[in-house]
Amino acid sequence: MEEKTVTTLALSFVTEQGKIARYSLREPKDGLSRADVDAGIKVLLSADIFAVGEDRFRALKDAAIVQRSVRKLTTQA
Repeated sequence: MEEKTVTTLALSFVTEQGKIARYSLREPKDGLSRADVDAGIKVLLSADIFAVGEDRFRALKDAAIVQRSVRKLTTQA
């Protein structure tokens, strides 16, 4: 059975309606800093490209690098 570590950048945003929206990116750049995330999010939010329906993302609530171990128990032939 194959086991590997999966890394994601987990982002939580506040929307115009005050709701929380989550977005995850797989395999973020090694050594990613808070300043890197802040700079990228500033560009994305100013471009106004993210929304849930008509509810636009307005601010970053939090960001985290998440690592988890995945072990496949079955695979398709």
